[in-house]
Amino acid sequence: RIPDCAESAKGVAFCARFGPLTSLAEVNKALDDVRIAYPAAEVFASTVSSFVQEILPQKNLLPVMTREVGDTGACSASSDPLRQAESRAIQRVWQACQSHGTRSCSVDDPAIARMTSFLLRATAPMRKSKDALCASVDCNNASAQAAAWAKRRTFNELAVLALEESGHPLGASVRAEVASLREEVRPWRQGTRLENLTEAVKLAAGQVKLRFGSDGSIVALLQNGSHLIGKDSYLAAFAYQQAEDGKPRIFRPRLQEVWMSSDEMSVLAVLAMPNGTDSPREVFLNVSLAEPSRAHHMKLEMQLFLVGKTPTPLEEASLLAFHLVPELKKQATTSSTHFSLPFLRYHASDLQQTSLRHSLSSRPSLRLVQAASMLNFQKLGAEVDPREVAGGGQCQEVWDGVVARTPKAVIHIESLDVGG
Repeated sequence: RIPDCAESAKGVAFCARFGPLTSLAEVNKALDDVRIAYPAAEVFASTVSSFVQEILPQKNLLPVMTREVGDTGACSASSDPLRQAESRAIQRVWQACQSHGTRSCSVDDPAIARMTSFLLRATAPMRKSKDALCASVDCNNASAQAAAWAKRRTFNELAVLALEESGHPLGASVRAEVASLREEVRPWRQGTRLENLTEAVKLAAGQVKLRFGSDGSIVALLQNGSHLIGKDSYLAAFAYQQAEDGKPRIFRPRLQEVWMSSDEMSVLAVLAMPNGTDSPREVFLNVSLAEPSRAHHMKLEMQLFLVGKTPTPLEEASLLAFHLVPELKKQATTSSTHFSLPFLRYHASDLQQTSLRHSLSSRPSLRLVQAASMLNFQKLGAEVDPREVAGGGQCQEVWDGVVARTPKAVIHIESLDVGG
């Protein structure tokens, strides 16, 4: 039998071919492959819903899954963050329109259908082996590899043009979102340079305080004097990873400068990377209060700037790690939670920017004391415990980010340019 087919005892099989399929010839080829695998069967195009209706009478004979069937890791794009950020920005504008019930934003609209077909090509991962990839791209020429990845951004532009050229009402707003991402924004070095790099920094007249560690990560975060993350926890720790001959090496930065903006609403950490590596030459982490701090709510925006990144033929990744250690009551399970958002892979641009929005609530979380998990992924409108996931899945629809619970806060981390 060919892969990706599910069979029922009733004699019905459902086969999926992941695409997108770009021509009628490819569709016919996919159907012919199924006919070869099932020579005595009637083969036709169908839907998952139709297959489910066929097998419902045998529901009592089917296996029961009690765990999440997809891996809910917040995976990166298989390319540069700009391409993924553009794709997500386009989808956010479209989703906002759909939420208002606007008929022109339905998938039945011809312009929307064209837009989504281009987005599928822009975001679909490249499932090529190294040998297959090197057959079409000179793997000894890092610039050629970077050009091959960047070429796929063209599909984002085609998605925007599909709206603009048809006169669709979303065309202007989608173009504005994409244009703002393409602007080259340099990190600022203005305001006051702080002498003590690891001293607590006060934002909004002291309502919010944060402290950087020697590697530039946030090791303390307070709102109105209340600690929102526990001891030994940290947020936004940058690391660069590179693998050669299957042996990974991790390089971490050193905190070099800290700048406070004149309005005391933003702080910039300037990080230096080790010499002699393919990592970015400099890393800038800008932390800002995205809106005025309220009694039980605070929203931070983090922008990460990578400067001086050169192309390399080696496997690489840049990570932003969050490590949360709960300080629970004795009767509760005590364990640490660590996850990373990989936001840069195989990209040669001199400067790339990624933004993460943090929403924090300082209300106590009783659920944390009673539940074994303090971290959940938001998937398809629900929270999923990453430990309750069946093996063998793939990244699936982790769109709205991660929810982490500490004794004094509920932390919502939303990444704007990574996710399934």
